[in-house]
Amino acid sequence: MTSVSRAGVKALRARRFGALLSCSLFLFVASVHAEEDAEMRTAARDLATQGGQAFDAGKYAEASDFFRRAHELVAAPSIALMQARSLAKLGQLLAAMDIYERTARLKLADDAPEAYVTAVQTARVEIEEVRTRLPRLKLTVLGTANGDGSQVTIDDKPTPAALLGVERPVDPGEHHIAVRVGGQTRAARDLSVVEGESYQVELDAHPAEPAAKPPAPPVETRSQASSSLNPRTLGYVGLGIGVVGFGVGTFTGLVALHHKSNLDSACHPGCPQSSASDIDSWRTNRTVSWLSYSVSVAAAAGGILLLTLGKPNQEHVAVRALPNGVQIGGQL
Repeated sequence: MTSVSRAGVKALRARRFGALLSCSLFLFVASVHAEEDAEMRTAARDLATQGGQAFDAGKYAEASDFFRRAHELVAAPSIALMQARSLAKLGQLLAAMDIYERTARLKLADDAPEAYVTAVQTARVEIEEVRTRLPRLKLTVLGTANGDGSQVTIDDKPTPAALLGVERPVDPGEHHIAVRVGGQTRAARDLSVVEGESYQVELDAHPAEPAAKPPAPPVETRSQASSSLNPRTLGYVGLGIGVVGFGVGTFTGLVALHHKSNLDSACHPGCPQSSASDIDSWRTNRTVSWLSYSVSVAAAAGGILLLTLGKPNQEHVAVRALPNGVQIGGQL
């Protein structure tokens, strides 16, 4: 574009169709083919005037709404042009582009008002500037397939599959991208988009793999540990019982000897009636002493066996009871 044409564009923008007056004046010019009645034209003119006031005040959202309403009453390209400008000011570039393109493609009658012709020509120029401001996004989704119920959304608006994997225009600003499968969000990302920039976003929607469970400790290992401890523990228990039994046997044996000594002194040759208690105590303690010594010997022997018997290929001592005595052997 030459410097002359750029100056012409700036002049067109500066004019802005007289902002407050332009839309009203355009609506005053009625085409011979116009079918709108006076009431609709008057209402549209009033709305366009309010839109021009809001636009000059920087209230672009209000201006866009006024121009939209006015255009619904009277489809004048001059009003559409002002609505597109308002949307572009708001950063809603996609909506602005759509109105610019529809306005630029209008086929006017040969006797159309000059204001309409100027609006169409201006739309064809301004649309190119807005096009350069459009950001572009290439969105790729992994881990989905046809028929799995997956849905890709941008700001909660479904995105057609035809727009995935290719560049597409988007509005500048903050966007939330999400991939849902079966109603559950598989992947999501927040993206801040700047005018005129291009973005490539890849979302992985593969289902999450379940966490691996830690292997259970081998049962055989626990059994081996238990068997290696039990015999030694039992051996110490046996030795303890042997010591206690030996002590009990010794004590009761001494008590039995004491009663025997009293009986020897009182019985010549028979025992009197007063020695009956000594006789019972002597017999009871003698029996307890013999049993205690027997338990002591058996428990101590068992404890020694458990503590000294090792594995066949290790040092150990073996004790065997024979009819004529005890045999001690082993491997050293």
